[in-house]
Amino acid sequence: MFQRFTATCAVLWCVTVAVAQPPANYYNGTSGLSCSQLKTSLKNIINNGFNPQSYSALWTQYTLSDIKPREVGSGSTNVIWDIYSDNPTGTDPYNYRR
Repeated sequence: MFQRFTATCAVLWCVTVAVAQPPANYYNGTSGLSCSQLKTSLKNIINNGFNPQSYSALWTQYTLSDIKPREVGSGSTNVIWDIYSDNPTGTDPYNYRR
């Protein structure tokens, strides 16, 4: 039993390491840098493609990212998923509609 558990953990670790790698050439331009130059280069890498949103844009984002999947016998494509009040074994106490 212990060997099976150890083998499963080893496989999961290998898969996680293989999948959790940055894209090829992600850190190009950072070789040989240190201190503030390295910090600036990493900041530029992180900010590339970053699109900050205002707090007021949150409700628009919810309708794209947090739509609740249909449940057996109920559910709606108009319901925003509130993971903190979701009741997986019964009726939800309330639902937010978009």
